[in-house]
Amino acid sequence: MWIYNGKEFTEDNIGSYYGFVYLIENTLTNKKYVGKKFFYTSKTKQVKGKKKKFKIYSDWQTYYGSNEELKKDVEHLGKNFLKEQLFICVNQKVFVVI
Repeated sequence: MWIYNGKEFTEDNIGSYYGFVYLIENTLTNKKYVGKKFFYTSKTKQVKGKKKKFKIYSDWQTYYGSNEELKKDVEHLGKNFLKEQLFICVNQKVFVVI
């Protein structure tokens, strides 16, 4: 579960936002990891000879980061982690605090 401003952040909160900057904290060791994650990516597909763009949602709800050490900790220690969204991003380059 992701927390933003002290509340659970769900798919219903995404709206037109692009992604988020996050902090994952190991509650047993106090190790911290900061990263970014997008809610979706754009893919292009050929449909009747024309290229069409569509969105594919990411695994952001269950995501625990890409850092190998963090992945090993999640595997060995279980889900003893606080997952907090620090900023919500309107596009790849701009974030806002809501």
